[in-house]
Parts: sequence; C-alpha cells; structure tokens
Amino acid sequence: MKTIIFKYSITFILFLVFIACFNNQNNQIVEETVIPVSEENKDISTFLESEVNKDNNETESVMYYVRAHNYLEQKNFLNAEKFFDTVIKLEPEFSRAWLGRATSKFYQDKYESSLSDLNKSIELKNDLGEAYLLKSIILLELKDLENSEKEIINFETLVPPEWPILIRARIYGERGEFNKSEDLFAKSISISSDPTLSYWWRAKIRANFNKLEDSIDDFKEAIFLDPNNPKLYLDRAKVLIKNNQDLEKIIIDLKEAESLAKEPRLPIVYKEAKNLLKQFNK
Repeated sequence: MKTIIFKYSITFILFLVFIACFNNQNNQIVEETVIPVSEENKDISTFLESEVNKDNNETESVMYYVRAHNYLEQKNFLNAEKFFDTVIKLEPEFSRAWLGRATSKFYQDKYESSLSDLNKSIELKNDLGEAYLLKSIILLELKDLENSEKEIINFETLVPPEWPILIRARIYGERGEFNKSEDLFAKSISISSDPTLSYWWRAKIRANFNKLEDSIDDFKEAIFLDPNNPKLYLDRAKVLIKNNQDLEKIIIDLKEAESLAKEPRLPIVYKEAKNLLKQFNK
C-alpha cells in the first residue's frame, strides 16, 4: 500500500514539475533578462527518476526543487536561493540546481557568486546553454564586453536564435556602434516570442545616445509586456532624471518601483527607489 501511495505521489510531483517547466519553457526571468529553459523536462525527469530509486527521503529534494522554482516565478529570490541551496546539499550533482541558484543570485546582483554557480553547473553539464547565456549577460552587467561576446559561441546553437542577436545588439550599443545595435535589436524583436528584454535594453542604449523619445517609447513597450517588473520603472525614472524630465512622472515611476520591489522581492531595487524618492519627493 505504501509503495502504491508513493508511486502516485511521485506521479503527481512529476506532473507539477512538468507544468512548472512548461510555463517557464520560453521565459525564465533573470534580473535584466529572460533565460530560456531548453530540454528542462528531460533533465528534471532524469533527476526525478533517480529520486524514485532511493530508499530514504525519496521526495525531499524534489519538493525543495519545485518550491525553489515557485519562488523564482513569484520573484521571491531570497527564498528561491535558500531552497536551491538545500537542493544542492541534497543533490550536489544536479546541474540545474546550480543554475537555479545562480539565477536567484543574479536577481540580487550577486554577480561573482552567480558566476561561480554557473561554472559549477557547466562543469556538471557542459551543454547547458542557459548557463553560458547567463554568464554572458552577467559579463555584460560587469562591462566585460570582450568575454561576454566570447561566451556566445558556447550557447549560440543551444538557445533560441534571438538570444545571440540580442547579446550582440547590446555589445554594439555599449561600444558606441549605434546603427549596428539598432539593426540587431530590431531583428531580435521581430523573431522573439517575448521581446520584453529587447525593448528594455534598447531603451537604455537609446537613452545613452540621447534618443530620449525613442527610449521612452521602448520603456512603454517593455512595461506593457512586463508590468510587474520594478526594474523597468526604476530604469525609466533614472533616464527621466538624467534628462531633467517631468518630476511628477519620475515620482510615479519611483513609487511603482518601490512598491513592486518591496521585500522579499528585490531589496536592492527597493532601497535605490526609496533613496531616490527621498531626494525628489520633497
């Protein structure tokens, strides 16, 4: 009887994980990106099958993994990190647990620690395209354009085609090659199933080139697609501040960023928005 109950429990858990993975197949949010999850179901199924054959704590690591992903979906990155940490302790050879924790850390701007986890995930599974992609994005955030570009060869055939195009678009923009950047951003938007990040990054690049009106248009598109992302409002507020724009609009964006980033979501964003509000909301 216990064996039958256990098998049904595992089947139900597999179903839950499959649904979670299906929902995340195209989009798994990272701080300023959306990481695709290719072949996630196959990897998780292998992991779950290994769990079924264990005599003790058969479902423990599975449940922690499911909860960790649920926290990622909820943008509760502190708790996601904690639960991925537990999965790693239980299953240190599970590459996607390391990728999950790296993602959670990335949201919190823990770039160096995230890179360390990504290197471990790649060591365990050297064709994990999402890990190489996230490395490239972190290197972009660290302004290491050369090494970010070098990572493209590692994920170019492993992730949807818009990603290498988008990374190159941002690299060209950061290097000051505006026209090349514009062409690639447009291409990325045209082929992407979710162009939120393309609009977001292009908005920031355009702002750097003093294309304020076009930048604000892109922010509007990105916010329409992802209205609960506090960083979008914060970044738009910072662009408006830099260009001495309408104070009322700045305050509205900062308040929205503060509200959406409120703990336990994105404490760093919350703090920055709150500090800026103190300066401008007097």
